[in-house]
Amino acid sequence: MKSLDTTIAAIATPKGIGGIGIIRISGPLCIAVANDIFRKKDLKAPSLLTPRKLYNGYIIDNEESVMDEVLLAYMKGPNSYTAEDVIEIQAHAGFYTLKSILELVFSKGVVSAQPGEFTKRAFLNGRIDLTQAEAVIDMINAKTKRSLKVALSQIKGKISLDVTNLRGKIEKILTQFEAVLDFPEDVGDIIDTEKLIETIEKEIKKQLQSLLDNYENGHILRDGVKLAIVGVPNVGKSSLMNRLLNKERSIVTHIPGTTRDVIEEPLNLNGVPVVVSDTAGIHETSDPVEKIGIERTEDAIDSSDIVLFLVDGTTSYSKKDKHIAERVRDKKTVLVVNKSDLATKESYDVTGFVKDLPSVHISAKQGDGLSLLKDLINDLVISDLTESDDSAIPNIRHKEAIEKAISSLELVVDGLLSELPFEMVSMDLRDAHGFLGEILGITERVDILDNIFSDFCIGK
Repeated sequence: MKSLDTTIAAIATPKGIGGIGIIRISGPLCIAVANDIFRKKDLKAPSLLTPRKLYNGYIIDNEESVMDEVLLAYMKGPNSYTAEDVIEIQAHAGFYTLKSILELVFSKGVVSAQPGEFTKRAFLNGRIDLTQAEAVIDMINAKTKRSLKVALSQIKGKISLDVTNLRGKIEKILTQFEAVLDFPEDVGDIIDTEKLIETIEKEIKKQLQSLLDNYENGHILRDGVKLAIVGVPNVGKSSLMNRLLNKERSIVTHIPGTTRDVIEEPLNLNGVPVVVSDTAGIHETSDPVEKIGIERTEDAIDSSDIVLFLVDGTTSYSKKDKHIAERVRDKKTVLVVNKSDLATKESYDVTGFVKDLPSVHISAKQGDGLSLLKDLINDLVISDLTESDDSAIPNIRHKEAIEKAISSLELVVDGLLSELPFEMVSMDLRDAHGFLGEILGITERVDILDNIFSDFCIGK
């Protein structure tokens, strides 16, 4: 991480040809750089840039030649994204044009921004906390309306407010402990142990557990439901995937074993992001390539939230089917009987080995039964999501910190019940306070911060 005394710059829009491309500059050299490279329409440098005003003019290179006609905006810190002085240049979005302007900016003593460095500066300068910073990347990556809602709630500080309030309650208890420890003669016996345990259990632990219970909501909406299509070769897995995606993503042939690797593709299902995986058919083989594909299928099953177990409706139940049924027994599974357009009246008997699985007959080729299949998927996972997305914990880092805080609070309660000295009990209470601080970034390690912001794109 560069010093906050440096000035950084980057292209803040995606690469490619387009109408507008934005170069963002943040730091103490902003005004000097703008005066050096920008001229108003009359080719005069602005004598004074007014914050939050949009200027039309030209970018001038070091030889005083016009490089591009642009719009330039100045945001004066701390009322900017990074809480520093910020200049944004809106130029024509050609790769060479933006690259040339950025190189000109670098020639003025400005350095290249690292991935996520603008948002990292916003965090380090106290404009946002760590949960809000993490929500920026979630908002950029949101694939559905509901996942966007969770990210927006986090950016507005809903999680921050909840965690800050709970930390405040812990701080009040710590203050009581400190008073008793530092001034035992003056304060006396001010701690009511029974009332204190009730406060920890009902006002702090209960609310933390509620946040933890919402993790599955946030995790699913942020990362998506993992759905694996499995079955023996040539039962129509690739055709089903193409039907679900409504596009030709997987290769479909009459030759068994066409799919030799796991193919993943995102899908929006009733507002929830779903990652659909077409897998290699599970069967005995001596082909080393097929073996690798089958191993990856096994991994896809292990990591999936839902399994679509596809069988051929024109054949009878086989030992291979039974093997797969045993393999997916502990997963949320839908038995999908394919090729209903070709099946005889004696349709595939599903009662012999999967009595407790929900099942549906479809034709991946014709599209019959797809709506019912989607409804079954919805019943398995999506209907479990509550409508209160505002308190969803979308991040495994948050989840682990809350779990640690709850464990520490349980030790506090045990210590109070065992009448341990307040010095010992307060150590566990401080741990709980610290774990919640990690969520906000108050007590976070630098290496963790670097890891979080490395997932950002350059320019954000």
